[in-house]
Amino acid sequence: MSRIEALRCSVEDFRSVTFMPLSKAPAATPPRTADFQSIPIVGQVIAELSEPLAELARRIQRVGAVSGGTVVLVTGCRSGVGCTTVAVALAAVAASERQVLLVDADFCAPGLARAMQLSAPRGWDEVAEQNGTMDDALLHPAQRLAVLPLSPSPRGRADRFASPAAPEWLARFRQEYSLIVLDGGSVWESGSQWASAVDVALVVCDSDRTVADEWARAWDRLEEAGTHVMGIVETFT
Repeated sequence: MSRIEALRCSVEDFRSVTFMPLSKAPAATPPRTADFQSIPIVGQVIAELSEPLAELARRIQRVGAVSGGTVVLVTGCRSGVGCTTVAVALAAVAASERQVLLVDADFCAPGLARAMQLSAPRGWDEVAEQNGTMDDALLHPAQRLAVLPLSPSPRGRADRFASPAAPEWLARFRQEYSLIVLDGGSVWESGSQWASAVDVALVVCDSDRTVADEWARAWDRLEEAGTHVMGIVETFT
């Protein structure tokens, strides 16, 4: 018997084929929010304000660039008002729905990686100085969330990296991330230097210590520097 005849015989032995469906469709994997519960304050903010933060992230994207991701600057009316806490919480919650990049943009007091309890072998400022690729500095602490830290002591580098034309890498990352959050520190230090490179800004104020003219001056400074201020975020001690 030839191989073709043998194959024909074996096929004819099958009178029918029955498919057994699964008892139920596999459940969709829910989006995972970055787990920062171990970080002081940030975990509490995420737990209590996840829905408002998620809606804020959606609104930021709607007022962003026509094409590519949106860049938002989180900056304080002065230092020590909680910019890093707000930036981390916003990025962590937003990462449950989209690809997010969180950038340490505070040249005067860099500390995003330390606040997030991440080990950062190299800061993006060091990589840029050595003409390397920003991918060498990227950290990935959670699904859909990447972090671009600064080196611990980048003082004196702000003018080079935060000038209006300097962040060429932001244009590239706009194509890879839906939302880019810059932790800019104080408006009067690093914050305003990033204004012309972002789509929108949020001004963080301490409700217990900030007077009205203080946040108003910070708001005016950012708009004079070239960005649209979306609103004020109040923190409480």
